[in-house]
Amino acid sequence: MAMINYTIGIIPGPRTLVGGDFNAKHDIYEPGVLSATQGATLSNWSQDTGMDFIGEVGIPTHRAGHVIDLTFSNIPFTETAVRRDMDCGSDHYTQVTTIPGRGTPPNKRVGYRVTEDGLYTFASLIESGADSAGQSTA
Repeated sequence: MAMINYTIGIIPGPRTLVGGDFNAKHDIYEPGVLSATQGATLSNWSQDTGMDFIGEVGIPTHRAGHVIDLTFSNIPFTETAVRRDMDCGSDHYTQVTTIPGRGTPPNKRVGYRVTEDGLYTFASLIESGADSAGQSTA
């Protein structure tokens, strides 16, 4: 409850992300569930502040089958996905949040250019790598 009380006191600035194990239940996050543990309070805060729920509606975040780990943001196109394939050993499923425009963009041009002067060095490196590729270090 303290986490929800703290969260609803936040006045989000631009490009804000808030997430955590709220243990709050609400029909907006998990259709058909009865609102519990301040779920309605958190939902109202979300709507009043423009902080959209960016998780996957109805996809459980906990092994018991409920959506209780919630992420909110006002950053356009930001999303959070439940990743069961990334098992962290917890009773909660791993979630990954993607914020567009963050991080290093992929290098579209993959390849190397070797000048004629560097051909001998390049060939030597390739040869030494090929020689050791089949050798065990154990």
